[in-house]
Amino acid sequence: MTKMLKLVTALAVLCLGSASASAGVINFDFTNDGLVTGLDDCGANCVLLKTAGIATATGDVNQSWLFQGAMKVYSGSPDLGWGVGSGLGWSFTDLIGNNLYGTFTGVGDILSLFGGSADLTYTVLGGSGIFNGAFGTGTSFVESVLRIFFHEEGEMTVYTAPQSVPEPGVTLLLLTALGIMGVMAYRRRRAQI
Repeated sequence: MTKMLKLVTALAVLCLGSASASAGVINFDFTNDGLVTGLDDCGANCVLLKTAGIATATGDVNQSWLFQGAMKVYSGSPDLGWGVGSGLGWSFTDLIGNNLYGTFTGVGDILSLFGGSADLTYTVLGGSGIFNGAFGTGTSFVESVLRIFFHEEGEMTVYTAPQSVPEPGVTLLLLTALGIMGVMAYRRRRAQI
């Protein structure tokens, strides 16, 4: 009886020990195209950039997301200060509702009358869905044409909060433990007869 109790205890500890997934890291490259709307569309000296693009995970994960979103840019300074402050920043949502948002700063000018380019640095402040509890950083290069259209290419690293999702082997391990207990009970009963 004590051998069986030790075995059951050991298997239960193994099952419960791996019952939740660890925090995830999502690395992805993204391409983003959009339209620059008029000045003051989102407040004083604020320019709204409407955007759509594709993000492709890098590393072990082979997944892509189509997304749409908005970037709210402060136009009072040609260099720094974009997307930081009350009401400013960026937000992207994919087609199934996963959301990611944050702030950004830039060096360059994409809002000049004839267009331009900038290097952006992103800070991820949160999200929902697969990006629940997200934080992270990213960088990109963006170019605009005649202050109407823009194209951006970049990369991000996003860290997500741990979730209570069973690891793939937990169910198999639990079923194996139950099977072993059943075989042991069957043998014990047969030995008593």
